[in-house]
Amino acid sequence: MAGPYDLQFRSEYRRLGFLMGQGDQEYGTALHRVCANAHSCWRVVPDAERPAVDCPESQIYRPWVGESYERTHLLVLGLNMNGAGGYDIMEGKDGVPRCKEELMHSNRILANPEYRGTYFEARMLACAWAVLLRTSPSEEYPLHTRDQILEAYHEPGHHMREALITGYDWIALTNVVKCSPMNTPNGSPTDEMCDLCPTHVLRREIEILRPQVILSLGGGAQKSVDTLRGSWRHINTIHPAAYGYRIDDAVATILGSQECV
Repeated sequence: MAGPYDLQFRSEYRRLGFLMGQGDQEYGTALHRVCANAHSCWRVVPDAERPAVDCPESQIYRPWVGESYERTHLLVLGLNMNGAGGYDIMEGKDGVPRCKEELMHSNRILANPEYRGTYFEARMLACAWAVLLRTSPSEEYPLHTRDQILEAYHEPGHHMREALITGYDWIALTNVVKCSPMNTPNGSPTDEMCDLCPTHVLRREIEILRPQVILSLGGGAQKSVDTLRGSWRHINTIHPAAYGYRIDDAVATILGSQECV
């Protein structure tokens, strides 16, 4: 559903130098070479941890925008993509469509055969549903209670599982940092990336998406949102990949917490 926003994203990314060419000749540029903050963000990163100039991992990607996003205006923010990129990565075969398929049978996504998998997507969706129920309840949702969210999460293959996955349709999803080192644990961004990227790129994406609620995942994303300051309602939860993560506690806290900005 990024279509209604696509022209605005493309225009902004072209202005920043992240997209070049026209039509079939359009291509993404290497963020660690062309971004105005590239020197500051990448100066301490060794060559072995820099992506190849012509690989998708070095390029900008537009946010995922669900087909019903305009009815909720909930934007979910992670910290960084971790070894993936390219303009259409979110909507391509290895993006959200693949996540939807794999999530029907497991909470762990195995998109990369060299990676042990991630529970990020399933946990993110459960938390997003909790935020939706708390901030914009609707009879149109397929999930209406905490117990339904947790039942759909804990039992892959259950008839409620598809309901959990439809969460993608109601949200927009992206990250606060748009490029990160390669071949490092979790692709951790530098401090400079976390400080500079939100005000340089994310701010403009938020201006396009106009969210009413932002769900930030983890302390890094929370800090970035706090630096931007806006009229949105901000809810933060523990990062889905955090050690000792308990989805039941995360969902309960979102539904019952008053810790909103």
